[in-house]
Amino acid sequence: MRFVFANPGELRKTLLRYLAAQRLALDDAWIDIDSALGPALSSRGLPTTVFFSADGPRVDAHVGLLNAAALQAWMAPWTAPGR
Repeated sequence: MRFVFANPGELRKTLLRYLAAQRLALDDAWIDIDSALGPALSSRGLPTTVFFSADGPRVDAHVGLLNAAALQAWMAPWTAPGR
């Protein structure tokens, strides 16, 4: 399983400063300086969590905040044993 974080419309230094202040170490944090990703994914707002299958197609999306329990519930169909 892999998580990719995209930050729309901000400079790299702004993102890095925020991550440092929050003590977050993210392996895949992308800078979307032109804010092109949201429209490309038909996102209606921020934050948007987009789920893709291992072979690439988009399978679902959620607009709004997700806490750990909600994220786990959204992921359950794709992380069940035998999948």
